[in-house]
Amino acid sequence: MFYLPGVLKGLDSRWVKRSVVTAIREVEREGPIDAIDAHFGYPEGVGCVRASIALGRPVFITMRGLERQILPLRWRGEQLRWALRNCTGIICVSESLKKLAVDVGVPPERIEMIPNAVDRRTFRPGDRDEARRVLGIEPEDRLIVCVGMLVAGKGQHHLVEALAGLRAKDARWKLVLLGGGAHEPGYPARLRSSIDELGVAGAVLLAGSQPPEKIATWLRAADVFALPTYDEGCCNAVLEAMACGLPVVTTPAGDNEFLVSPPHRGYIVPIGRHEELERALAAAVETAWDREAIAGFGAGYSWDEAARRTLHFFQERTGGRDRAIASERIPSGNHSKPR
Repeated sequence: MFYLPGVLKGLDSRWVKRSVVTAIREVEREGPIDAIDAHFGYPEGVGCVRASIALGRPVFITMRGLERQILPLRWRGEQLRWALRNCTGIICVSESLKKLAVDVGVPPERIEMIPNAVDRRTFRPGDRDEARRVLGIEPEDRLIVCVGMLVAGKGQHHLVEALAGLRAKDARWKLVLLGGGAHEPGYPARLRSSIDELGVAGAVLLAGSQPPEKIATWLRAADVFALPTYDEGCCNAVLEAMACGLPVVTTPAGDNEFLVSPPHRGYIVPIGRHEELERALAAAVETAWDREAIAGFGAGYSWDEAARRTLHFFQERTGGRDRAIASERIPSGNHSKPR
């Protein structure tokens, strides 16, 4: 297979289809599969719907949030709308994504909202002082923790700007950024430049990717969790912070406002407004939070329950069907320019 990264992105779904068909035919030497489950709408979802037509198998798409960025694009958006309307069923991890699917013409009965869960054996409240001792954080520090890939869409640069304003009034403020680089290789360097320019290099730790157990320790050590994100589905990082009893400052992206339910579990600030982010962080450390109540949000819901609901939806939607029926013309997807 010949592929040039970043070029002719409208053809990516064709490469996915080719790979999926080949892989499934290999697997089906042992026996037929029951369904195809594609996570993310493009190119995975589109490619898998194409594959389902070639193979005669039901296909499901799980929407996780990136679909909002794809739908406005001319050729990729056309393909994604076609796939969403022609797959067997759609799982959305948030109500905002379910609304998005309905808005592009998917019948509501073909959509199931199944949110993300939290591994509460790992993400749970704990001794703040002990966590700080383990991590080398001073008891008096005002510690902000952010968990997310180092990409502009997560908004860490706004946190750095807010930190500079906070430290101008109180030098106890510190910021820890957990998460590694991803598909924007230049962003970490720009972030470091901003840290240096704002004079907060001694107060910011870029800790990189960490295992879940270490992330949980940082969350227990923190005063507040912050994520000034531009776009989300159902944000795992927010859920995990709250499971540790930590108040959250974030934006209304995705279902964040429902999850945080201000002022019960934190505060919501407008996207891209570091001044309001600064004020919300300052307020968060002065608020007497009911951390037990914060940690209790969603405590009865687990990944096992999410799996049961997913299986039930698959069985419900595939009853009596042996393939997805594509009622619309398949978009060619071969006119896309690099974006």
